[in-house]
Parts: sequence; structure tokens; C-alpha cells
Amino acid sequence: MKRYELDIEKSKEVFDYCKDHLQIKMCYNNIFEVVTDFNSKFRSGEFKVAYGYMSVMANLYCRHCFVIDNNGAVIDPTIFLQSNPNEQREYFAMKIFDDVDVYINA
Repeated sequence: MKRYELDIEKSKEVFDYCKDHLQIKMCYNNIFEVVTDFNSKFRSGEFKVAYGYMSVMANLYCRHCFVIDNNGAVIDPTIFLQSNPNEQREYFAMKIFDDVDVYINA
């Protein structure tokens, strides 16, 4: 699996735009809200939905849903609902949806 780096600034921008719709521990629903609010970026291929894993502590990972931008950076607005959004995290993608319609149908 490929490791991806978090773009904390883009994540914060997306969070600030969508924060009224986002909920703690609801990453899959949160990313659906991001797709709804930033649909043109997903349709253009600038943003893609990813299913994978995020580190929660040393050598412990949890299932997670996040966005990967066209530069290969992670956008994760859900982290700003946690106690320490600036904590160092690792992201690994198991499935990246290149087509937003395929994601929606999944």
C-alpha cells in the first residue's frame, strides 16, 4: 500500500467550508458531505475519494475515508473534530475512486 501525506492547510480549508455538516467519528458520511459541497472538484478529477487506513497511534491503524488531491496529498477534514488535529498521522489508501459516480454508486 502506498503511504500518503496529509495537507493540513487544505484539510482546514475544507473543514471550515463544511464544518456545519461534519460529525466526529463519521468519516464516511463526512466525505460524502465534502463530495456534495465540492462536487466540481471531484467531477474534474482534482479531488478523489479514498478508502483506507489512518494511524491512530504507533503501529495502530483504523479504517478511514479521506480525500486525495491531484498532487497526491490527503485532505482530511474529519481530523479537526478530534482532540489534536496537528498530531502526525500516516494514511494508506486501499481504494481510490477515480470517478465520483462510481464512488456514489458504491
